[in-house]
Amino acid sequence: MCQANLDIITLNWVNTQQNPFPDFNVNKKCRDFGTVKQWQEEHRISEDLLKKIRRPGNYVETPAPIQNIMDAFEEAKTPWDFDWTTM
Repeated sequence: MCQANLDIITLNWVNTQQNPFPDFNVNKKCRDFGTVKQWQEEHRISEDLLKKIRRPGNYVETPAPIQNIMDAFEEAKTPWDFDWTTM
């Protein structure tokens, strides 16, 4: 199965062309999503094991992600007050 292509197609000047020519030399790979899902199921960490993992003493804390961008804008009142560094 293939995903929709969102690649940017560049235009290059080619000696044999009057106009810029699109470069369609984009590496694409179709994937068998059933095989990907099967691999994930075979290699995932079990929920029981995940619950046993504890935070190490020397961890680096990262800020919590913004769950709802609209709430963040509401708190900021205007886009100019919004702290874009948290994104």
